[in-house]
Amino acid sequence: MTESSTVTTTWQSLARRTALITGIAGALALTLAVSLALSWRGTLPDPVASHWGADGHPDGFSTVTGFLAIPLALGVLLLVGAVAAILVWGKSAAVRRVNAGAGVWVTSVLALTLVSSLAIQRHLADATTAAQPVWLMAVIFIIPFVPAVAVAVLVPRDPPRPATAVPPEGVPRWELGGGERAVWFERTGGGTSAIILVVV
Repeated sequence: MTESSTVTTTWQSLARRTALITGIAGALALTLAVSLALSWRGTLPDPVASHWGADGHPDGFSTVTGFLAIPLALGVLLLVGAVAAILVWGKSAAVRRVNAGAGVWVTSVLALTLVSSLAIQRHLADATTAAQPVWLMAVIFIIPFVPAVAVAVLVPRDPPRPATAVPPEGVPRWELGGGERAVWFERTGGGTSAIILVVV
């Protein structure tokens, strides 16, 4: 097996492991949120408030099933996108970590949104009386950074790849004197990943 094929096999193996961790963590967050919401079904008004205005009061209503369907579908779609990005572009640990963290963060945000939105409506006779605190959305966006960072930290790092072969004859060489060091710089861009991030 050549060095190039070995490197390819290594990053693909790491990408699969990262995709599995991301998929399990994201799916677990969504599953727990939906399970908890369904267990509250008998204590929720019908219909439930599904959207709040800037003043914190409901301005949209839905059945419990309808309320769960859209965030759940969106969460699954974004999670699949993160997993796909890891498998396709995860040649470096940095790319794998960013996509893993993003996948877990967005699914956790949606899960917390579902749970918190329904929790404040439990035991209400009329969903129009439900009020959502202004600070709640800030908390919903901040707390998911904890599992997102945890998953990103669990992503395996790139293995060291020291040079093992002698450069072939005839390639340009730069002779360095005692105490001299050579530094190589290259400019790079985000490419496709940056475009996807902006769109999302």
